Amino acid sequence: MEKWQEYWIACIEGISCRRKWEIRCGIDTPEELYYIEETRKNLKLDITDEEVRIIAGSRKTRNWKEEYKHLQEKEIHFVCRSEAEYPKKLSEIAGAPYALYWIGKMPVADAFSVAIVGARRCTSYGEKMTLEFAET
Repeated sequence: MEKWQEYWIACIEGISCRRKWEIRCGIDTPEELYYIEETRKNLKLDITDEEVRIIAGSRKTRNWKEEYKHLQEKEIHFVCRSEAEYPKKLSEIAGAPYALYWIGKMPVADAFSVAIVGARRCTSYGEKMTLEFAET
């Protein structure tokens, strides 16, 4: 498996995390989704023409392999729901994110922990409040 392809799936805009997970569960490898225009006929996958258009189009928007390499160089960790490292408790909730990104270490599985989750493009107020909560 090419991990950068899982990263690409996580970054596809226009398809919800839940729907990405449903689609990912219907294929064996992310490569099948990466080449959806060619593989669609061979897959037993319930996917709309619009989703195929979004997926195929997203493949061409950036150099996903290079972008994933930059994440690694910056020591930003990435894990998607299909991987064993993804927190089990998180995967059991409705609306679990398709993937997680973090710097440092993941908390121990059974230890009490808190996470702050938010928008990538937050408001200045949201950023200020997040910093206040994190310091407490």
